[in-house]
Amino acid sequence: MENIRRDRILQRLKNKEVIDDWKVDYRIRKSALSDIYKYKPRENIKEESLNRIRIAPYHINDDEISVMSQYDLEQLKFAPKPGISSTPRPRPRSADSVLKLEMARRNEDKKLIDDVNKQVEFLNLKIENPCLPLSVSDAEADLVNALQLQLRLRNRQNVITQLKMSTHPTAFL
Repeated sequence: MENIRRDRILQRLKNKEVIDDWKVDYRIRKSALSDIYKYKPRENIKEESLNRIRIAPYHINDDEISVMSQYDLEQLKFAPKPGISSTPRPRPRSADSVLKLEMARRNEDKKLIDDVNKQVEFLNLKIENPCLPLSVSDAEADLVNALQLQLRLRNRQNVITQLKMSTHPTAFL
């Protein structure tokens, strides 16, 4: 355990020493290079950098090494940025198709209201006539019907406002 700790510390010190040596070497080379480039014209510097790129140890394509001119940079900078466009507006529907959709909705609403009213009347008859034999299976069937109607009503909330006030509250249990 102690050997591992000592080895880690030694490796850390070696790493630090190597990094420090690299930094010193980098600074010396950078200052020497900047002294050389102080007196060279810009075109020569550009040509030398392109030559270094061409002989680099990695694969490059000659078309990808082009340097943009100042004019191209300005054009790119002031070019219009692509915006986030909203979804295109839907095409207007014809009056005939709108009428068909509205009639289909009305028919569905009427059918739903009729189903609710039938269920309410059926439950009211059972409540008003206690002589009928009651069974658990009938109660389960009534509950299933009521839950299905409740689900359909939730899917179509505005139909609830059209229901008559005479509906019995047990229809929505």
